[in-house]
Amino acid sequence: MLIDSNILIYALNTSSPKQKQAAEYISQQKQLFLTQQNIMETLRIITHTRFPHPFSTSEATALLNDILHNATILSPLPETIYLAQKLIEKYAIRGNEVFDAYFVATALSHQHTTVATDNTKHLGKYSEIAVVNPFA
Repeated sequence: MLIDSNILIYALNTSSPKQKQAAEYISQQKQLFLTQQNIMETLRIITHTRFPHPFSTSEATALLNDILHNATILSPLPETIYLAQKLIEKYAIRGNEVFDAYFVATALSHQHTTVATDNTKHLGKYSEIAVVNPFA
């Protein structure tokens, strides 16, 4: 299963009411896939001073590496940028949602058509993927 950043963040955020369920969901996956983008987004959020209990850089990378040890990391392919642009045009994407389009394009570039996310509002608009919300 391809996991979106918000699931990773919930799993690492011990003050989140979704922490236990997110961590269990991740651990139950027989095949766990993450994109480079999601790893960097997660690192940015959990080390940010506005995060409820920000992690130090070393704590954050250690926690992420525990998850990455069991995951396949998907990197953008040369065609990912063009696919992202097509999605951006098709769905009239603007602003911060450009990163969601790039995430979807990365997934599709690797033939992943199902994504686990709590961000059903933004990712649910893409007919090219199926969205699974582990909290629903």
